[in-house]
Amino acid sequence: MYKIIEIRPTEGLLQYVHSTIINRECEIVEATVGKRGMLRVDVGDDIIGPHRILLSIIKSVSEGTDEPTITIETEHSIYVLEKIDKPEKGEFVPSP
Repeated sequence: MYKIIEIRPTEGLLQYVHSTIINRECEIVEATVGKRGMLRVDVGDDIIGPHRILLSIIKSVSEGTDEPTITIETEHSIYVLEKIDKPEKGEFVPSP
């Protein structure tokens, strides 16, 4: 389980959808270099539940050396995710 702590566009401005998922908990569904990425993000919607956020083609994935982070660089954005305690199996814990 991760928390999205930063999203940086590689060109242009931060998109609205990005601003809505910063500081939200997520799971990495797909993060293979050369493929489209996908995050399962808790957007605080109790009716629909977590949303799948499709990322553009992934250029690189790296783990932080000093901090428990993962950086996913796509064609259009850089996502920095912080590792957090994992909930019980099958349980998705929403952000406050």
